[in-house]
Amino acid sequence: MKILLRAVVTGFGLSLGAALYKKISKEFGLGEDKPKDDTNAIRPERAGDAQPLHS
Repeated sequence: MKILLRAVVTGFGLSLGAALYKKISKEFGLGEDKPKDDTNAIRPERAGDAQPLHS
C-alpha cells in the first residue's frame, strides 16, 4: 500500500511539474526552437576534399 501511495504522489508531482513548465516556458521563452544560422557553421571536410599537408 505504501508503494502505491508513493507512485500516486510521484505521478501527481511529475504531472504538476510538467504543467508548470508549460505555463512558465511561454513567459521566459524556454523551449523555443530558434532557426540556426548555418553560414558560420564548421563543417567537416570529406575525405576527397582534404588539402595536402605539404605543397
